[in-house]
Amino acid sequence: MWTWDILTVLGETTYKLNDVAEVGHTDSVSSMKLDGTVLLTASADKTVKVWHLSPSKVILKRTLEGIHQRGLKAVDFNDKYIVSGGADNFLVVWHMNTHEFAR
Repeated sequence: MWTWDILTVLGETTYKLNDVAEVGHTDSVSSMKLDGTVLLTASADKTVKVWHLSPSKVILKRTLEGIHQRGLKAVDFNDKYIVSGGADNFLVVWHMNTHEFAR
């Protein structure tokens, strides 16, 4: 089984991203956005994954899928919305709190 073995240093805390392959993307990751303990990843598998970083592990909180028809190229977020951009030439807006499709 392939696992991540990346050390990411954020301030004084070190996060080891391993053992996430079981819930990770099924294709290459094309974009990442990190703010505090929230990490978003966008992938060629047409999904956005919302992760929570804790000092002891990385937890998958939600997979956003079903809207994009081709792989994703970009992801960004603020306190209200997540925006994903895909090779299908669409921008999709999701609610940050509920993770539901907004527009």
